[in-house]
Amino acid sequence: MQVLPSDTATEAGSAFAELLADLNSDGWRADTAVDRLANAWSALAAGGWPLVGEAGPDGDAFSLLDVCELIEAWGGRALPVPFVPTVLVRRWTAGAAMPTEQPLSYTIPVGEGAAVVPYPTFPGTRILALRASGSTEAIEVPEGSPVDDFDLLMPVAAVAAPEITLTLDRVVDVCAASLAEAVGVAATALRRAVAHARQREQFGRPVGAFQAVKHRCANMHVDLEIARSLLTRLAQTGISRESRTAVTEGFERTRRVVEGCIQVHGGMGFTWETGLHLGLRHVVGLAALADHAMDGWLGGRDDVRTAARGR
Repeated sequence: MQVLPSDTATEAGSAFAELLADLNSDGWRADTAVDRLANAWSALAAGGWPLVGEAGPDGDAFSLLDVCELIEAWGGRALPVPFVPTVLVRRWTAGAAMPTEQPLSYTIPVGEGAAVVPYPTFPGTRILALRASGSTEAIEVPEGSPVDDFDLLMPVAAVAAPEITLTLDRVVDVCAASLAEAVGVAATALRRAVAHARQREQFGRPVGAFQAVKHRCANMHVDLEIARSLLTRLAQTGISRESRTAVTEGFERTRRVVEGCIQVHGGMGFTWETGLHLGLRHVVGLAALADHAMDGWLGGRDDVRTAARGR
């Protein structure tokens, strides 16, 4: 049983993080211009990064845990482009004739005849409906359809899509990828909070010297590492009622980390200047996506969404 990402995946994750730092040096932003997003996608496609879920020429492919290593790096500097959905769709449709540079997305059933689509309006995105028969069919989001942009880094839209389903393997992929991205968000938020606590002075001392801040940062580090462990468990064991509890706890802990980082930043943590609230919204949006995926298999409780919103 694989308990850690492979060395190849770890090296790829480091290289990917460097590319993302070049593409998005300002951290999470909601006001990114369309041309900048298009250029970012072109850079990702040129490097072959959306293909990481597919098998190589020799038939070898990254495991789900390896793929999550790169998705965690993506979460740390996520842009509102469909990188993760493209990785998953290519993982599910390996060998299908699709242009390597094309952004892709998928549908998740949320009720009879209805589905949600992440990144529905990104230019040139091909959206695939996964039919109960096992076939896939490209669909379009009707012009003027309402788009939920609560999560400004991952807008979603509701569409009519009868007879769609997700196989159990795909449910696992969606949940693991979503949690991996949330872990990446939390890890970056924690690094920024620690750096701020070291630099920001109050009463002539760095705020990180005060016990209340030190203890909060230590607790956030514990939450982050437990969330990573829960992600590893999910990638190893798949979906069950027990693993749903692990997913719920993973999102609860990542949410707690980001909320704590906002508090460490003080009043400025709530402003657009830091963008930390964008990370918090993204964790909530990712939790909702995972919950939608699991509802079809394990029932309709809103465990994950409730935990992510802290209710």
